[in-house]
Amino acid sequence: ARLVIVGQDPPREIVTDRERSIAVLGHVPELSGIFDRARIMVAPLRVGAGVKGKVNQALACGVPVVGTPIAAEGIPLEHGHSALLADDAIGFAREVVRLYQDPVLWETLRRAGLEITETHYSSAAARRALGGLFRDLGLRADRMDPVGAKAG
Repeated sequence: ARLVIVGQDPPREIVTDRERSIAVLGHVPELSGIFDRARIMVAPLRVGAGVKGKVNQALACGVPVVGTPIAAEGIPLEHGHSALLADDAIGFAREVVRLYQDPVLWETLRRAGLEITETHYSSAAARRALGGLFRDLGLRADRMDPVGAKAG
């Protein structure tokens, strides 16, 4: 197993005092390549607001998440069903090890994460939401077709 730490301006003690099994990459503009090789995403966020894009991206890539309640804000994640949530270092370590060692739990969280992103954040979900908005405004839903799209 290897721990890959991604994020802008990692603390100096993390960069200089690390084991060979730890890679510190710093800022990575495109995470899909990282998520393609990841088994677990750990999101120990202490501050933030709204939907966390990197957490959603991990879920959409089928990577289960261990995060803080703040990392889950704005995303319909439920501890033990669609993610594992912890608030301190001991809890994080326990949940990461648990998830790493339990293939049934890993698969359950992976599938739940994919379902959440499809249900709430996919283009189909956006079309459903916009269709509802159009109907609420008394507009025709067929007006949602892109400009220049051929009518069927």
